[in-house]
Amino acid sequence: MQNALSVIIPVGTGRLQNLQNALYALQLQTLPKDKFEVIIVADGSEDETLGVAHAYPELDVRYIWTPKFQPRQDTPPRNKGARLAKYPFLVFLDSDVLLHAKALEYYMEDVTHNPLGVVAGRYDWLPPCVIGKRELEKGLESIYSYNAERDDLDVHVRVLPFPKGNPTHNVCRDMRQPMFFETTPETVYMGDGHLNVYLGAFSGCLLIAADTFWKAGGYWEEMTAGIVDDGSFGLTLWVKSVIRDSKNRPILDENGKIQNDPVFSMRLDKRVYGCHQYHDRNLAFVQATTAREVDLINRRFGLEQYKEEGRMPVLPKPLFELSQDAQKAWGVDKWRKDF
Repeated sequence: MQNALSVIIPVGTGRLQNLQNALYALQLQTLPKDKFEVIIVADGSEDETLGVAHAYPELDVRYIWTPKFQPRQDTPPRNKGARLAKYPFLVFLDSDVLLHAKALEYYMEDVTHNPLGVVAGRYDWLPPCVIGKRELEKGLESIYSYNAERDDLDVHVRVLPFPKGNPTHNVCRDMRQPMFFETTPETVYMGDGHLNVYLGAFSGCLLIAADTFWKAGGYWEEMTAGIVDDGSFGLTLWVKSVIRDSKNRPILDENGKIQNDPVFSMRLDKRVYGCHQYHDRNLAFVQATTAREVDLINRRFGLEQYKEEGRMPVLPKPLFELSQDAQKAWGVDKWRKDF
C-alpha cells in the first residue's frame, strides 16, 4: 500500500464557508496531491456541501452523505470516513480548521521516520475574522501569529465582533501549547504523567496510523460530536499506552517502572499547526450533551468512584484535578505536573 495520507473531514449543516476555506487550505498544501486523499463525510448536512466538495478539482476528493449521527445507534462520521480510507495513515481534520501549508508534508515526514503511534499538531483558536482565498494564499502567518510575551494570538486580518458579545463562549486554549515549544521531534509521550497530551488529541489536527486507530476502537459510538468525543478518544489512547495485566493493573518492569506500548504513543510536532475558524455554537445543546456524556466517560474509565457528593462531574473540573482522578482510577500515580 502506498505510504500516503487519508484526510477525513466530517461536516454538518451551516459550515459551508468554513469547509470552503479548509479545502482551499488543503489545495495549497506543499505535499504532492498524489500523496493524500480527502474524504468528506456529510453528517446529515442540509446545505450545498456536495457542490463545495467538488469545487477543488486538484484534490482527490470523495464525498459521502449520511443521516445525522445518533449516539449509540450509528457509526460516528469519522469512523465512517476511516473505513473508506485507501491509505495507511489517517489525518482527522474538522471542517472549521485551516492547516498550515506544510502541515501534511511534515506529517508525511513523521510517519516515514516513525510509523508508530499518534502525531498531534498545535491547535489555535481564532476570534471571528475575515478569511478568504486571498488571505489563505498569503499563508496562515499573514492571518495570525503566536505572541509568546502575551501568551496569546496576534490576529493580522480584520477582526469582527463576537455575535453574542461574549468572547469566552467559543474560544479555547490548546492545553498542550506550552509543550509544543519545549518538546523535540524525538520526544515520545506515553501513559505515566502525560495525560494532558492525550486529552489534547483534538480531531481538528490529528494524525494516526489506521491500524492504531482501529486497535483503539475508533471514536465512541456513545459520544455526540463535540469536545467530549475528542477527550474520550484521547483517554482511550492514554489508557492503552500502558501495558496491563488481565485485571487491568499496570505491568511494571524490573525497575518498578510502568511499561508502555509504543503503538499508542503520542508525539507533538511543533511544525504542524492549524487554526479553528470561528463559528456560532448551540451552547444549550453542548451543555446538555456534555452533562450526559461525562457520566459515560466516568463509568467507562472507572472515574465515578472518585466523585464525592456535590462535586462537579469529572470532565468539567480543572484539568489537573481530572488528571489526578484518572491517574488514581487507572493505577498510575506518578503524575508530573511540569510534564
